[in-house]
Amino acid sequence: MNFKDVIISNIPNLTFSELLEIQKAINNQLGGNDVKKEAARIKKEENILMAVKFVRDKTGWNLVECKEFCDIL
Repeated sequence: MNFKDVIISNIPNLTFSELLEIQKAINNQLGGNDVKKEAARIKKEENILMAVKFVRDKTGWNLVECKEFCDIL
């Protein structure tokens, strides 16, 4: 089981402050809202594949994580 699965399976047991720490860590990895805004713009103006590539280049996440992130934009 990877780190992401452990966190997801334990969400009901996490405190609010722990959830905020997780959110901060994700935002730090994304470089703030700039990556999210730019990925959303690329998805809208170009296509989702370009947005996935952009997120992957900025974060180093794997393709599945990038695709899931772009799907919810």
